[in-house]
Amino acid sequence: MRQPLPAPGLALALALVLALVAVPGVAAADQRADGTVVVGPNESVDSLTATGGTVVVRGTVTGDVDAYAGSVVVADGGVVEGTLRAYAGSVRVEGTVGGNAVAYAGSVAVGPGGTVDGSLGAAAGETTVAGTVRGDVTAGSALVTLASTAEVGTDVNYDGRLEREPGATVGGEVRSSDDLGLGLPAPALPPGTFVVYGVLSNLLVGAVLLRGLGDFSVSVAENAVLDAPVSLLWGAAALVATPLAVLALAVTVVGLPVAAAVALALPALGWAGAVLGRFALGAWLVSFADVERPAAGLAVGVVLVALLGRLPSVLGPAVRLAVLALGVGAAAVELRARLGEQGRY
Repeated sequence: MRQPLPAPGLALALALVLALVAVPGVAAADQRADGTVVVGPNESVDSLTATGGTVVVRGTVTGDVDAYAGSVVVADGGVVEGTLRAYAGSVRVEGTVGGNAVAYAGSVAVGPGGTVDGSLGAAAGETTVAGTVRGDVTAGSALVTLASTAEVGTDVNYDGRLEREPGATVGGEVRSSDDLGLGLPAPALPPGTFVVYGVLSNLLVGAVLLRGLGDFSVSVAENAVLDAPVSLLWGAAALVATPLAVLALAVTVVGLPVAAAVALALPALGWAGAVLGRFALGAWLVSFADVERPAAGLAVGVVLVALLGRLPSVLGPAVRLAVLALGVGAAAVELRARLGEQGRY
């Protein structure tokens, strides 16, 4: 297993490809980025996450739309069957939104022919309702306008100045409020984002370990492969004993600073141990293909544990815990061997 280390970028590239191919749901939505993003009149997509200067829906989106753009238009004849969430300079609904419409923009308008079957939430400089909103309207704007053609099924809650033209109908109450609960939420992320992020961050830590502690890391992997039961026992003992030792130190005046320092270091040490466990598992698997490149073992191990960690019920957490114990235990065995000058290496 002791081979010259290849560039860490090889591991990053390999694992990224594996993650994008193997992790379910990463590309579940139609994702587009361009100066203009258009769903054409005869086009139908399941859902849409769009980043661009202009987003226009003339066709049908059977799911949700998440738009991060300069302007968003649901044109006449356009249909969004799910929820419209827009973070844009301007938002205009001339077609139909089957769910709720939530917009954070400079201006938000439901045109005379526009319909929102759910509720409308707007945080904008100006909000205009000239069409139909079957639910309630909650708008925080300098100016909120209910045009003469506006039809609101339930309540209108607003913060700012309200102009209600004659003919506008509201099925419930019209209330002014200083707290509408329209704080900007975290944008919706595509499914699988955190899995890919976890893969890449573990790869980065692994690349640092291989680059800075290459011989030690390879020896840890060999310990785990050659004597996995011993490594697991050492790891389990370390995971139980270390917190207890920190607590025991913390109750003494002299030991408190040491306990604090160890407690601060434990997350980083635990992460390193978990990555070493992944590296050991991957190195063992790639050895069956006569591949003895540490970067390949790191990539395979990180991606495999990311996939197994998504198993239902307690299976996923159990896999991650076992890999953590394996890495921590193998590292403890190697440290003991080196400090006592009685190991294999």
